[in-house]
Formats: sequence, C-alpha cells, structure tokens
Amino acid sequence: MVDSLGGDQFGKLVEAEWEAHTKDGPLTLTEENFDTAASYFSMPDYQSFDALAVQSELQAQLADNKDFADWYKQKPWHIRWTVTVR
Repeated sequence: MVDSLGGDQFGKLVEAEWEAHTKDGPLTLTEENFDTAASYFSMPDYQSFDALAVQSELQAQLADNKDFADWYKQKPWHIRWTVTVR
C-alpha cells in the first residue's frame, strides 16, 4: 500500500484515521494510568560516583598496565563506556 500510494500520501491517510478513530479515545493513556503503572516499581538505588575521579583512575590504570590499555583500545565504544563508569 505504501508503494502504491507513496509515503507522504500513506502518512496522511494514517494520520487522518488516527484523528478520526483513535486520538483521545478509550485507549488513550491518562496520568492516572501512568501513576498506577509506576506504583508497581520502586526507584533504583543507584550508586553515585565522582565521574572525574573514575576517569582519572581509568587513565592511571591505562598508563600503568599496557595489556589492559591494549585490550581497552580495541573494544567497541559501548564496552569502553561500561568499563569507564563501573
């Protein structure tokens, strides 16, 4: 259907259907819905840390341990970030 109508026209049809049948309808989530869902969870007790101190310690370890530095440099950014913040 998208191919035959084109993306813009299809988008307009979807938007019009949403406006006519769904927007502000019975499936609309209210603040009360969100509050009810939130009541089932507690806020995590995150450990706070000094990011500059952690970064400084990491740099010291990288300078002191060539094997660790080589391993750290070849890892993807998301693994390097995890090591940095832990």
